[in-house]
Amino acid sequence: MGTVMTVCMLLVSVFVIVSAIVPTTGRSGTRKVSQLFGSIALLAGCWNALWHGLRHLGEHWGHAALGSGALMLVIGACLLVPGRMPVAIVRALPLLALALAGFAWYYGYTIYHL
Repeated sequence: MGTVMTVCMLLVSVFVIVSAIVPTTGRSGTRKVSQLFGSIALLAGCWNALWHGLRHLGEHWGHAALGSGALMLVIGACLLVPGRMPVAIVRALPLLALALAGFAWYYGYTIYHL
């Protein structure tokens, strides 16, 4: 399951970072793609933070799951309903995605060396 979470984190973080760099105004289908990646982030974040993270709080992977899951939940909410999120969080979305990419790198590195 760690590999699936790593892929989800990479997909979401790459999408957010590329969306911040490449202007998407005037493109059709951008909202649907944003909703797709927001849904992926919310589902993976719920699994990581609310199921695995809370069940393994005293363990190393529990802390990693809780941190990355919380980031995915915030990013997913920003992608799905940006108008309801605080402006400061929406503006910090590329930084949150960069932090999520760091978690993805850590997951991948650790899983590879197991």
